[in-house]
Amino acid sequence: MIEVLPSLWAKTQSPELAVLLRQFLRESHAHVLLLGEMQRALGSPDVKIHWEGLMASVDQLVSQISESESNNASDLTLVGGLIRIKGLKIAGYSVARSLAENLQISHTMTIIIKMILTEMEGELELFRVASDMVHNQ
Repeated sequence: MIEVLPSLWAKTQSPELAVLLRQFLRESHAHVLLLGEMQRALGSPDVKIHWEGLMASVDQLVSQISESESNNASDLTLVGGLIRIKGLKIAGYSVARSLAENLQISHTMTIIIKMILTEMEGELELFRVASDMVHNQ
């Protein structure tokens, strides 16, 4: 996912959406590193296995965007795909939060809750950008 996102912001017509994509990339990179550390600490060395569903969504989004012209419709497709990906990330982080809670690892649980909140804030921002795009057409 981290390798793919730069190609997506090059196709967007909205400078604001390009900024959000860069932010999404930074957050995703930081979250992947953090989750990898947490998984290794819990004895699960293969981090990639848990991201297969998420990567399928990223691949589908890239395919949709690559096949379309750069315009408002493709930007809205991109926003919709990013919202779907954020939803998958929130679901995955929620499972990790539950695991940390069951293992009584409060520090890890706090970090994961912050990650969930970051994703939710980003999701709301994407909804706002999409709404602006629709209303400004």
